[in-house]
Amino acid sequence: MAEAPTRADRWLLLTRRKALAFVAAWVAAVVLHNVVYALFQDAFGPGGDEPFLFLFAFVVLPAWVLVSAVYTVARRLRGGGGAPVRRGGRER
Repeated sequence: MAEAPTRADRWLLLTRRKALAFVAAWVAAVVLHNVVYALFQDAFGPGGDEPFLFLFAFVVLPAWVLVSAVYTVARRLRGGGGAPVRRGGRER
């Protein structure tokens, strides 16, 4: 019988769905960064920039993917398997 997924598995085990969510979040952060900068360009001043979404897209998200990839590889090499396989709506 497979072991129950831990809290770390839920957050760090990289699956196709989480990889697609990363790509979507990255694209959204880049687009929102540009939109916020365009709308509030006067508030940021000359040479200013919107830092939050920029850091989110280019520091936080890639760091999460890197940690998740290392966790996933280590878990699979350790023999813990990957994400639970879902078939017919039930986890096995």
